[in-house]
Amino acid sequence: MSRTLRPIDPRRFAVSIFQTNDENLAARNIFRVVLNSDQAKLERGAKVEPILFWEVIRELQRQGMSMKQEDIEAYKRDCMKALQIDF
Repeated sequence: MSRTLRPIDPRRFAVSIFQTNDENLAARNIFRVVLNSDQAKLERGAKVEPILFWEVIRELQRQGMSMKQEDIEAYKRDCMKALQIDF
C-alpha cells in the first residue's frame, strides 16, 4: 500500500521511556512502523496494547511531528497489520 505521508526524520524524534521493558519495546516497534510502514524492522517481544499506540502518537506530536488525521489513520492501519494491535 503506497502512502503519501510527510517524510519523517528519525534523528529528530524519539520515543519516551515507559515504565516497563515490554512497553519500551512495544513503543519502539510502533515508532518503527510509523517511520517505515511495512518495511519496519521489528523487535520480537511484548504484545502492543492500543493505548500505547496513542501514547506514542501524542508523544511524537508533543515533539512537533506534524500529522494530519489521515496520517494517524494510516499509522494505525499499519500498526494493526504489523503488530497485530486490536483497536
